[in-house]
Amino acid sequence: MKITDVEAIWLQLPVVDERCDGTQDTLSVRVHTDAGIVGAGEVDSSPMVAKAIIEAPLSHAIARGLRQCVIGQNPL
Repeated sequence: MKITDVEAIWLQLPVVDERCDGTQDTLSVRVHTDAGIVGAGEVDSSPMVAKAIIEAPLSHAIARGLRQCVIGQNPL
């Protein structure tokens, strides 16, 4: 079994304010495999920063986003 894709899905309320409340926005992550299995998780960090880390494009041989690092790998 191999990872075929990683989705970073940003969820946000229509209005976000400065209160300390992690329910205003979040990042959901789905990991897809070639066997049709999809794993789901949540990021407990700044959602847009984590999304950028996952989706960052290739920069050079050793600088790429997390998605590109794990595609083709065994999810176990």
